[in-house]
Amino acid sequence: MASFPLVSATGMLGSGFRAESLDKAISLGARMIGCDAGSTDPGPGPLATGNCMFSAAAVKRDTEIMMTRAVKAGIPLIIGSSGTSGSDAGLAWMVDIVHEIGREQGLHFKLAVIHSELSREVIHRHLRDGRARAFCFATVTRSYCRAATRSP
Repeated sequence: MASFPLVSATGMLGSGFRAESLDKAISLGARMIGCDAGSTDPGPGPLATGNCMFSAAAVKRDTEIMMTRAVKAGIPLIIGSSGTSGSDAGLAWMVDIVHEIGREQGLHFKLAVIHSELSREVIHRHLRDGRARAFCFATVTRSYCRAATRSP
């Protein structure tokens, strides 16, 4: 089986990392840069509200380091769970940051955006069909979903 060397720049976008570590990994043949931007560490607040646990400046700093290296090396950069929660709002916020960096740095790249936030209708359908279950000890019902504040 062929290998596919990749590097994870950081476990949480916005928490910082050493750019020279990323440079070293690319010089050793990394063919992809990956980074997680989601976390359960801050608790339910950012996950429920869609607010990122790090400032836009910190996220931009980390993203700019990764983007400039990825474009220069001609390798993909993959960022998961944008904006801490991975919500559509967090994803749009992250896409804006990526476009801003691209403009400022004169970068040319392809951008794929994958939405993962589920609508109330999808959740209701899965509940009706018996395909959804509670994650912990809560009971998930249609009224519970209708009352949720973080749903498209």
